[in-house]
Amino acid sequence: MGSIWMVLSLIACGAADKDTGAPATEDTGLPCAEVLGALTGEVLEEVDPGVFSPMPNAKVSAGQVEGAAFETLSDAEGRFSFPLEAGDYVVSATNGDETCFTSEPLTVTVTACETAEASLLMDLWIGR
Repeated sequence: MGSIWMVLSLIACGAADKDTGAPATEDTGLPCAEVLGALTGEVLEEVDPGVFSPMPNAKVSAGQVEGAAFETLSDAEGRFSFPLEAGDYVVSATNGDETCFTSEPLTVTVTACETAEASLLMDLWIGR
């Protein structure tokens, strides 16, 4: 099985709002919801050694040990996004067709008013 490449980074939302002292969101400068953050990322497949291509329409799942699981599809550029409550999530992706591509599960921490970023590399899971 090929190597699995995954990246996790956290991107801050911005500076504190001057009027309320609440953290401001990066896009609008408005106070963020106190418990909501976001998870964004991309699903990639290795088409040649060291050459990666976006995987559209991959089914991306984010779930907590105790709690609901959320699912979405990656877009044409392989990008996905979830608004999520703060907490730890296990994130993975599958392509859902007969070629059986999947990613290794990745644990991501979503923090209120911040965006967690995850890149998932798909791998062919023959014989699992």
